Amino acid sequence: MERRLPTVARRAGLEKSAKSVPWLRLAILFFVLVVLVAIIADTRRMRARIPASVPSLAAELQDILLGLGGPRYADPAGLFSVVVPAGWRTVTPPDSGSYNVVFYGPNGADMSIMATRVDYDDLPSLFKDIEKSEKQTSIRTDFEAFRFQGRSAVRRTCKLHHARVLAIDFVENRVAHHILFTAPPDLFEKYEPVLLEVLNTYQPGSSGAPSL
Repeated sequence: MERRLPTVARRAGLEKSAKSVPWLRLAILFFVLVVLVAIIADTRRMRARIPASVPSLAAELQDILLGLGGPRYADPAGLFSVVVPAGWRTVTPPDSGSYNVVFYGPNGADMSIMATRVDYDDLPSLFKDIEKSEKQTSIRTDFEAFRFQGRSAVRRTCKLHHARVLAIDFVENRVAHHILFTAPPDLFEKYEPVLLEVLNTYQPGSSGAPSL
């Protein structure tokens, strides 16, 4: 869950310390920065190209559900794969910033994925990094342990004025997986159940980090 996150302003402040901060901890800091930046403006969407015609939210969500068996995005390093939300735009490095991939929807929602090799394979270590980073930044998110596809994971949420954020993190085979959803606050509750269906198509890579 902690590694490289998206957004212009976020990247700018964090890349200065990237050399000294572990990737996983950096991802957590990026998440916090997402929160701060979202309060001011969603610069990611300002950079995204506006489609000639924007489908209604109902049509977009229906297309996503009907497309759950559609094309998958496979991480070049083999760390994960996931079905691409139908009708969403795929952005990869370097344009995706610190994320492995970012998917942009036509009505203001997006999904960012980061998979990072780490030196541990347990949830308590993940919790420890989250708590440490949030204390350092004096920002608190609502987070809880839950089961994701039968494995232990962390779910974090944050309500902002201009956006709502949902992050899901877990570790498997010494690879930390960080999945971030953001959506306009008035649309979040409609997006959430549909995007969780997309999440159910997420598959970690079969080979993780080598034993240390």
